[in-house]
Amino acid sequence: MALKFLCGGRGSTSDAIQAINYAVAMGATLTSNGWGGMVRSAPNRALEAAIRKAEEANMLFVAAAGNTDNDNDGDMKHYPSSYELDSIISVGATNEDGEKASFSNYGLRSVDVFAPGTKIASTVPGGKYEAMRGTSMATPFVAGLAALLW
Repeated sequence: MALKFLCGGRGSTSDAIQAINYAVAMGATLTSNGWGGMVRSAPNRALEAAIRKAEEANMLFVAAAGNTDNDNDGDMKHYPSSYELDSIISVGATNEDGEKASFSNYGLRSVDVFAPGTKIASTVPGGKYEAMRGTSMATPFVAGLAALLW
């Protein structure tokens, strides 16, 4: 099932929560989440509660770690990937040499795994493909593998 709550790269937290709740209600066992944002202050507790509810329903939440070359273990964190929930797999991006991509967020405690995130063929309007980069490009690799194992 595909759920979209972003339009033009923008969306609301309430729409994200609604999508997560819908996925739980429909019995999804895994979501691939290539969205989020940086927060220095307290994270959104309603979003965390929705992901916790998904966790209680045995749903795995694979989430992009962010693209600001930030240590997510520090004061500035990327959410939803930095919520401290067992069901979240936070995904960073590697470059074509298998090293951390220059833009990828990282963190010994907050980023669980890295996957290819540069020069990834992605669909664009008009039935074409373009090379993209980002932790949002890396996340589906991990979600696909997790779906086979989960």
